[in-house]
Amino acid sequence: VSRIKEHHLKRLLSETKEEFEAISEEIKKETLASAKPEAKAWIEAQLDKLTLEAAEYKLNLIKSLQKMEFNPEHKKNIKWLKKIIARLSKS
Repeated sequence: VSRIKEHHLKRLLSETKEEFEAISEEIKKETLASAKPEAKAWIEAQLDKLTLEAAEYKLNLIKSLQKMEFNPEHKKNIKWLKKIIARLSKS
């Protein structure tokens, strides 16, 4: 559990889409590896929900930073976070 928490914090602090998605996959892989087969679908849905919440939190944080000081890099990050949120919201 502590390793997953560590990964989740790293994901919130990630700076690129690739890093965010790689950490998300690592969380999923490590969590599902020890799950009972009958619980895997439910756990995976919960992990997707946690990823969605992380993306929403990160998006709001970046938007707040953008209001304080414009950074063109933030605009790019806002774009990919919105895509992740849209994809996960459909699930």
